[in-house]
Amino acid sequence: MITALMIHKKNQNPNMNKIILVLIFCFASVSSAFSQDSLRSLINSMLPVSPITITGYVDTYYSHDNDNSNTIERFPGVSPIRDEYRLNIAMLTARYSKENVRGNLTIQYGDMADVLYPSNQKLLPEANVGFSPWENVWIDAGYFFTHIGNESPRSIENVFSSYAMVSLYEPLPQAGAVISYSARRFNGAFWVVNGYSVLGDNNKNKSAGVSLTWWPYKNVSFAYNNLIGNESTDLGNGKLRYYNNFIIKAMLSDHWNLIVNNDFCFQENSKLDDPKSYGSMAGGFATLKYTFNDPKFSLAYRAEYFSDFDGILSPIYEITPTERTGLMCFGPSLAFEYRPMPNAYVRLEGRYLKTLRDLKIFSDDKDYRIDGSITMGVQF
Repeated sequence: MITALMIHKKNQNPNMNKIILVLIFCFASVSSAFSQDSLRSLINSMLPVSPITITGYVDTYYSHDNDNSNTIERFPGVSPIRDEYRLNIAMLTARYSKENVRGNLTIQYGDMADVLYPSNQKLLPEANVGFSPWENVWIDAGYFFTHIGNESPRSIENVFSSYAMVSLYEPLPQAGAVISYSARRFNGAFWVVNGYSVLGDNNKNKSAGVSLTWWPYKNVSFAYNNLIGNESTDLGNGKLRYYNNFIIKAMLSDHWNLIVNNDFCFQENSKLDDPKSYGSMAGGFATLKYTFNDPKFSLAYRAEYFSDFDGILSPIYEITPTERTGLMCFGPSLAFEYRPMPNAYVRLEGRYLKTLRDLKIFSDDKDYRIDGSITMGVQF
């Protein structure tokens, strides 16, 4: 009413006053009829859509383990610092999408970035641009997150905050180009990158791979990913690597969710006891998650193994003066999670890791490692 009287004093046009009063009445009616969120959605729908979206992610942790030898970079429970409240990872992502052009840019900071990424990509794990020449087909080039494996750099997207051992040795950073195709039940992509888990090319060869995903049913998917290339820096001694990754995901019911991830790798001229023969590596994990009747709460179990007998990807350890081996280990993990909101979580987990072949590589001459952690994260 006060607003209307002020307008009346300033504007002596009676028709204009009537129009203004009608608009005020309409706005008041809409405000009372809609909730604040509904009104905000209504206003946003009337505004022009921006081609740029910005999202963020923050993840913190506190962890403890029984290994005092600081080998945590090879065996991370969550991150490299124990018995402290730490920043696991902080990410800020900008995505551009308009018509047939798109781009992605992600910057990050935190302890996991220091552990998992090379020094020249700790800050910038993702920076790429692409265009669509035909419907459902995209061509992108730049820096990418890996197309191999199931576990994401964002812990909120995983069942566990700790990475399975096999995930630590998958090619995390990638620099190259990819052509991809998507359909209702199938996605496919062909990659050409500089090399295995590198940005700059470490030789004169490129690596190539595919990424294939099929959904035979709504709640079941099968994926196959690979990467093939010569990873030797010695041009006279080729080490052609065939890395294969298989993933099965199945929502068994409203409460049970299953994920199986298995990797197999073969590399020429890499067998420890016969350097002119192929060496091999195998690793994987199976995760079973139970969601309670209140979907905010869940419980998960993971069984994992890693067998790099020939030391293709892992360090090579000397068991005796005449016997050497790569890393071989297995172990279970258990996690309890609470999600106050779909975009936020609190997770308590524990893990037991046991080495094979009498590998006593932990502190106090132990062949096992126990760690526990609590992580909290929010995506916005």
